[in-house]
Amino acid sequence: MTLGNRIKEQRNRLGLSQEKIAELVGISRQAVTKWETDQTIPCMENLIMLAEIFNITLVELTGSATSEVIAIPENAEIKPKKYFLGGWFVIVNLIVCVLYLFWGWIFDTNITIQSVLWNGSILMLSVIIYAIFASAVKSGDFSMIAGHDPKKKYNIDEYSRQCALISAGSSFFAMFASTFFLTIPLFDEIHRPLIVGLLVSAYWVQFAFIVLYANRKYKIVLED
Repeated sequence: MTLGNRIKEQRNRLGLSQEKIAELVGISRQAVTKWETDQTIPCMENLIMLAEIFNITLVELTGSATSEVIAIPENAEIKPKKYFLGGWFVIVNLIVCVLYLFWGWIFDTNITIQSVLWNGSILMLSVIIYAIFASAVKSGDFSMIAGHDPKKKYNIDEYSRQCALISAGSSFFAMFASTFFLTIPLFDEIHRPLIVGLLVSAYWVQFAFIVLYANRKYKIVLED
């Protein structure tokens, strides 16, 4: 059992909320969440306070002798695994967009402004989604994510994985759509708007799917 699990177990044993623990120790509720999900480790001073609150010894709380407790600074975050592949997909997507314009310029094809704008808009959207989700995971602040409720308690690790999946899925399918945009010059002018419409629609359908799938796959709300 990890230290985070012990803290949560003792808190539940006494029927205390994360907000109450935060109030007693003098920290934020987010800090308690990070303790319980093993993203950070309490400093020695806070470990002693927690042991007093739970009315147990420090050895019982940490599962080791006091001298064996590693005094990791409070703000020294245990970095989660590198979840994000979205950044690479965004880079490839950008390269594909440049190739798309280059192809039109070299071969003098009648690439429509509409298709260029749609391709660019998909690229920008994937960049924005990646930036928001990657920033949320790095900072631990998910308030910018749609549907986030500050009153709820979240499993930060599961939340991070969910954000990473949505970001990677969005970036991958944006790259996929941009690659197919390269084939637009092969179609005649009558069919090009149809192909553009199908690619844009497919992107939004997959985005909705990946969001729904991520919400079902990861249980991000903690149950006290």
